[in-house]
Amino acid sequence: MSKVYIFGLGLSYYSDLTQHIGPVVKDSDIVFILASDVSTVAHVKTLNDNVVNLFQFYEDGKSRLDTYDEIVRVLIEGAKSHHKVSVLVYGHPTLFVNPIPRFIEEAKFEAFNVEIVPGASAEDWLFAALGIDPSSHGWLSFEATNFLLYNRRADPSAYLVLWQAGALGILDYRFEDNVSSDLISLLKDKLNDSFTDDACCVAFEASPFLAVAHRIEEFQLRDIQSVSLTKRTTMLIWPQEDLIADPKILTALARP
Repeated sequence: MSKVYIFGLGLSYYSDLTQHIGPVVKDSDIVFILASDVSTVAHVKTLNDNVVNLFQFYEDGKSRLDTYDEIVRVLIEGAKSHHKVSVLVYGHPTLFVNPIPRFIEEAKFEAFNVEIVPGASAEDWLFAALGIDPSSHGWLSFEATNFLLYNRRADPSAYLVLWQAGALGILDYRFEDNVSSDLISLLKDKLNDSFTDDACCVAFEASPFLAVAHRIEEFQLRDIQSVSLTKRTTMLIWPQEDLIADPKILTALARP
């Protein structure tokens, strides 16, 4: 039976590889990595000389679904033909990495032994960089296109996180960021259903390097058109309304 380790690299690739993942990677028969950072891939190749970079399947203008299909197929074939397999994925391995949950599902039918090790996601870095505890108000977290397309509802008393805010409506892979201003306007109109124009927002892009500062750009919702939103941008809107306790529940909780 093949043993497949799926590791989330988080964003601080080198520290995770050195402290936690390195020994397993060294001992693997084959290593798959999904990361666009050339230096990270080069470092992995110092640990194991049989490395396949899955990023090769991404092409400018190519359907993401076609790319995902190819990656799942390559992973299945790799696990069938090797005893010990490592899969290294940026961020958290099952968050916004479409091929990985699909591979995990198919692996059940192939009887692969799969172990998943989480990594810090962009959202984790966002909360840490801003020094906030989102559990104080609760938070809603959506991929930006999903939020807009399916008429999702925000709660102005909670934090709202929108992933990939600069990839609105983009279904293929693109090297350049060119989100339509019309779609940004639609997003603003949708957000105005729950938040006023003076809602406090943050455009966040985490840096994988300790010596390089994160991008943290604060703005009001009314100014969203003037803010650079890329496919790497995670957008946060702060709670705009106070939490109001339900008196019936308060009474019930006070009972001995």
